[in-house]
Amino acid sequence: VDPDLSDRALATICLSIEPYNYSLVQRSKTAKEAWNSLKTAFQDCGRYRKISLLRKLTRLELEDCSSVEEYVDEIMSTSHKLEEIGFVLDDEWLSLILLMGLPKQYEPMIMGLDASGIKLTADMVKSKILQDVSIDTDCKSSGTVGALATRSKKVQRKKDKSNVKCFKCEKLGHYASECQAKPKSKPEKGFHGRQTALLASKNSKLEEEDWILDSGAGRHMCTSERALIDKRDVTESIFVANATEVPVPAVGRVKLDADVEGMCSTLDIADVLFVPDLAVNLLSVSRICNKGYRVSFSKDSCEVSSESTGEIIATGTEEDGLYKLKQYDRPKACVAKSGDNLELWHRRYGHLNLDSVKRLPSMVTGIDVRGNDIPVCARCAEGKHHKLPFKSMGNRSSELLDLVHSDLCGPMEKPSIGGSKYFVTFIDDASRMTHVYFLKSKGEAFDAFVEFKAYVEKQTGRSIKRFRTDNGTEYVGNKFQQFLKTSGIRHETSVAYNPQQNGLAERMNRTIEERARCLLFDSGLDKRFWAEATSTAVYLINRSPTKGKQVTPIEEFTGRKPDVANLRVFGSSAMAYVPKVNRKKWDPKSRSCVLVGYADCSKGYRVYDPATKQVFVSRDVVILSEDLKREHVEMNEDVDPTTVPFPVAAFEDNEEDCDPVVVQQSTALPPQLTRNVSQPTTRRSERERKVPGKYSDFKVTYSILPQNLALSQNRPD
Repeated sequence: VDPDLSDRALATICLSIEPYNYSLVQRSKTAKEAWNSLKTAFQDCGRYRKISLLRKLTRLELEDCSSVEEYVDEIMSTSHKLEEIGFVLDDEWLSLILLMGLPKQYEPMIMGLDASGIKLTADMVKSKILQDVSIDTDCKSSGTVGALATRSKKVQRKKDKSNVKCFKCEKLGHYASECQAKPKSKPEKGFHGRQTALLASKNSKLEEEDWILDSGAGRHMCTSERALIDKRDVTESIFVANATEVPVPAVGRVKLDADVEGMCSTLDIADVLFVPDLAVNLLSVSRICNKGYRVSFSKDSCEVSSESTGEIIATGTEEDGLYKLKQYDRPKACVAKSGDNLELWHRRYGHLNLDSVKRLPSMVTGIDVRGNDIPVCARCAEGKHHKLPFKSMGNRSSELLDLVHSDLCGPMEKPSIGGSKYFVTFIDDASRMTHVYFLKSKGEAFDAFVEFKAYVEKQTGRSIKRFRTDNGTEYVGNKFQQFLKTSGIRHETSVAYNPQQNGLAERMNRTIEERARCLLFDSGLDKRFWAEATSTAVYLINRSPTKGKQVTPIEEFTGRKPDVANLRVFGSSAMAYVPKVNRKKWDPKSRSCVLVGYADCSKGYRVYDPATKQVFVSRDVVILSEDLKREHVEMNEDVDPTTVPFPVAAFEDNEEDCDPVVVQQSTALPPQLTRNVSQPTTRRSERERKVPGKYSDFKVTYSILPQNLALSQNRPD
């Protein structure tokens, strides 16, 4: 600490205190010592101070304050004082203290918070209380004010009631809720206390049939008398926000059809008030909760469910700050009126569509069409029924591996050079990253998925949540289903004969096939290279643009921008380096090959050697030419597939941990490699060796066993 600054601070402290307190700091040599002396003398950190603040915090009520803002500020400032002396309050406990001091008028709001199931915080409760007070101002500024029913939030310490008139006995000095006079007639159940309603503005976007779930409404209210069932006349009234009394001429029941995941749920709502001056219908959350139901609110929706069974009976959506009941849209039956002949001419014209029938009078004579609509024609359904169009899948998943699509393709007309007849793809919905596995039979699809799951979950640190496929036997077998259940993966299957529901995987397989077919045709390679072409197509698709994203799938999946400088034309002529251990001193150091893809787990090329009929990975490759003009390369059908190493999946390699590929470009084959190379002579002695006679008494018999099924079938024996 700078001594000069400390001395100046000490002088400031000494000049700021009263003269009689100077004895507390006269022995202090630094500003810190003086400050600590004053802190010890005047700061009360004892238990009595804590008890006093806690007593104030728990006993404070809204009615003791002049406004809601003062009440909230007093609670929060007291809690801050407790924190300063080392007594930290739990956030949820502080939120309960805020609610504890509210009067009965706030009970619907408290019940709504309790029914929402959301963990309470002090900031959330504070904003909810303040928002509830200023709801009138908020509604006017939004331009789409909902007709919310809420209790009055005006709080006064001591309100003068000398000019207040009771609308029951019409006397001054008290409210109707405090009236001791006997009612002239039996009051409607539920009218306890003063009810307040906010009228909607004229430019409200709400429809007449809409119903709003309101946590501040004390009663159910509707704006249309036609909606009431078992209507009975009453002479009641409620107060609106501007203290205007509006009549309630009738009360009854209302039946609503709620939409719950596309299914109709009929609600029978009793004791609904008819309030003609309201601009929207209201459902009271507190009334719903009193009937044994729970109302849960979230950011953009709400649900009404039974507390005993948990069954959801209604849902709602948030619109402009209001939660609107989602109603079921019943198809309306069209009933032909007397004198309408639209259906008759529809049948006369061989079930012509209605729009064309209505246009006929202006095109022909001798016809008089009357009517606007007809009931559903069963004959048209039998003769013209077609599948409904499939809606788009909507937005992608937001996280990797939230949803994985899969589809199997095959069998192919020729097995691959590795003996595979099928391939299966796994596509991540969020990134569109595609993985491909090659199978010799459909039964290997399960092993491929197990390997795929282990790889992607290890690489991303996330788990597969949903798995979407068709109803192929390779996916719905007991072994596969049991594995998905034990792994906690939800299996989503398409409806039978509706492959469009698994459209992403179906379309991806089609894209892969088309790209692979183009690669084969462009390179002139035999069809048995379909697996190599497919693997290359997937490799390229993962590094290609995708719809709705500004990054490639591989970058979305791994977080690294791919480097495509190593890409070469599929089927290009190449020279591959022969390692020293695989050649003799005077053998060629490279061999002529064909580029057939890219390595999966290393930085190298997959090349095919026509001489040995093998596919291998080489890092040191010289590309001779990318101008493909070769004739169609035929494959020897007798190639032993077991001699051709072939990876199962086309995964992304770790580009950071691999050496760069050494690629050299050339336009022609070096002339010294085109001539025949003579075989070096051995240094063995040319002396004729005689067979020893000690084994002449033995008869030797040998048998050559075939190595595969193809060789055994072609043997003459």
